[in-house]
Amino acid sequence: MEQPGRSLKNDAVTSAAGLLASKPALTLAAARMIAAAADKHALAKGTTMCIAIVDDGGNLVYFQKEDGTQVGSIDVALARARTAMAFKRPTKVFQDAVDSAVARRSSAFLRRWR
Repeated sequence: MEQPGRSLKNDAVTSAAGLLASKPALTLAAARMIAAAADKHALAKGTTMCIAIVDDGGNLVYFQKEDGTQVGSIDVALARARTAMAFKRPTKVFQDAVDSAVARRSSAFLRRWR
């Protein structure tokens, strides 16, 4: 029997809310600060780039395309940001692994034909 002013539905919602995890979320202000640091790095290197910042679900929070950056870099930046989020590491880790494998294969190939 329900008590006056209470319902089973409200009790279920209250109980379920206690089971939900709370976590920090990336704010737009934080994303802008990250982008500013990336922009500063690009300027120091004398390059142009697209800057994509995603949240922990891979959803775009901030995007910036520098003047003069090729349009193909847009999709690359988004893919790299989502890959870094999904694997919880910078995408450079993957590039380094590929470069290392290519170097080993090239070296083995050259040794074979000497």
